Amino acid sequence: MIEVKGVNVQTFSFAFREEGIYMFENASSGTMTVIGVVKPSQVCSNVVNGVGASMITQQSLAELGIQSQDNSVDPDWVFITLSFTIINAVIYMFIGLIIWTYNLNQKRADIASQ
Repeated sequence: MIEVKGVNVQTFSFAFREEGIYMFENASSGTMTVIGVVKPSQVCSNVVNGVGASMITQQSLAELGIQSQDNSVDPDWVFITLSFTIINAVIYMFIGLIIWTYNLNQKRADIASQ
């Protein structure tokens, strides 16, 4: 709606009523803002009047409960090899069936013409 009406928005406000991790990306600059809303019993570092701010680092994200995960996946070579073999076998059997039926029809045509 903002883009359709051509409104120039510099800032906005929002009340976070539920605990959680909220992420915002500035589309024009590509910068990320991470907001962690925590329980009242949880204390974060660098807090002034209940609000704390820090750079996005591994330590600051860990304070919010965000953990990095290793997203690398090793290839399943057995599955890849079996899939390749089975797919090729099915293709060759299908082509072989086509050739076999063609030859069978040719033999029948030769017998019928004699």
